[in-house]
Amino acid sequence: MDKLCEEGLQFSEETSLVAVYATKTLICILGLFLLLYVYIYQNPTRGFHVNSQIIFQFHCSFLVAAMIGTALSDGFDFVRFTIVKAVRTASPQFQDCPVPPMSPYVGVAMKSIKVFGNNGVVYTTAALAIERIVSSLLLESYEQKNSALGWTLSMISLVTSGTLIAIRVGLADYSKELSITSFTAAATGFSMRLQYSNAVVEVVNAFLLFILHFLNKRRLGRRQRIFNSLAYKAQVGGTKGTEMLYKDMYSI
Repeated sequence: MDKLCEEGLQFSEETSLVAVYATKTLICILGLFLLLYVYIYQNPTRGFHVNSQIIFQFHCSFLVAAMIGTALSDGFDFVRFTIVKAVRTASPQFQDCPVPPMSPYVGVAMKSIKVFGNNGVVYTTAALAIERIVSSLLLESYEQKNSALGWTLSMISLVTSGTLIAIRVGLADYSKELSITSFTAAATGFSMRLQYSNAVVEVVNAFLLFILHFLNKRRLGRRQRIFNSLAYKAQVGGTKGTEMLYKDMYSI
């Protein structure tokens, strides 16, 4: 049996791996429809500052890309490891390779959509934390600010995500087929460094959002809050709403 066919067969016999792929695929398909429904019919950012709305729109777009990419890549492997394997095992002419390898172009393309979305989710979360910090520092005047900050931070997130994916795609080895969806072994080193970097950004995001939560909780608890301006209350309330929205999304 060919090495790639053997690797594919070994992956298909990992029950936990196949179960994880099935679960992730189902959750992403369900989550995609639920997110679109909530965003279209509930408008969760109603009342947010325009900069928060712009960043959150980019965040949701990245989230949709991540879910589509996950459903494609993990779903494709799930189908290969179950349905394709069962069909080919039943056919004498395919029994020597029940789980055939895939084209590296297909594997890299599907993985790129998933990782592009995941990266964007991380960076737009950081962008929103930065935007809320700025709004907290400029409580009295921020309500009058235009959308420049939101667009700038969102475009930085988009360009960064796109550039990192382009590098990974460029590092991939297209001379060999794949036994499982991936960026190929040639891009593993860069991919792992990027994963570690994103993990650090996630921790920083959580820390910043926690600090914002603490500061705004104190502001809302002050006795003199009744004398604060509407602009002050709007930004504190907007930050509070953003925190709750992201907390719910991260919980999911």
